[in-house]
Amino acid sequence: MRNTDTEAVSAREDVAKLLETDGVNRLGKEAREKTRRMTDDRVYYGSLTPPEDVTQDGYDEVRLSKRDEVPGSAVDLFVGNTKDGFDAYRDVPEPVDVAVVYGDGADGFAKRLGDVRELSAQTDVRCVTLVPDGRTTAFTDLKTVAVTRLFLDVLGVRVGRDGVGDKLAQTSLTYGANDLGFVEEDDGFDPELAAREAGFVPVDRAEAGGYGV
Repeated sequence: MRNTDTEAVSAREDVAKLLETDGVNRLGKEAREKTRRMTDDRVYYGSLTPPEDVTQDGYDEVRLSKRDEVPGSAVDLFVGNTKDGFDAYRDVPEPVDVAVVYGDGADGFAKRLGDVRELSAQTDVRCVTLVPDGRTTAFTDLKTVAVTRLFLDVLGVRVGRDGVGDKLAQTSLTYGANDLGFVEEDDGFDPELAAREAGFVPVDRAEAGGYGV
């Protein structure tokens, strides 16, 4: 592990350095402790909503692949393409959910995460969804979750199961994630069981009104 203090991850350069380290256990331990302080061991999940039925309350969940079909989805801003559109979300009164692509290297992800941090100083970034680009390993996925939790002070760090799989999504809960994304009926995944097995309290986002008590 390089000499980067994980308790003071304050610059984009810190993000890149941590992502390039060999160790992941210390990152996970400190990220999980921060998650516990912020969320009281709660892990959130939600039900999949058809794009045509999405409302504007911010708690619907749709597949990221369907985001262009949705007038107002849980993911407001998709960071990692050529149309990030940060300016449209600065100083907005409603909470903003952001999806961030990773997998193209530490420097690229550090820049995107730094942009999200700047945005969070101007508006309420409620949740960050981490989206692998298909070139990651499980090791990289877990480090990305942990570093995101340590670098940002957002309530929700979401790992999409369609991107990393059920087992790694559950494992990510011990590395700083606290949101299992959406759950379809009969898809064979039990978010309540997954959360409890990892030592957390499962909470339906819709029933809780978002990241509430």
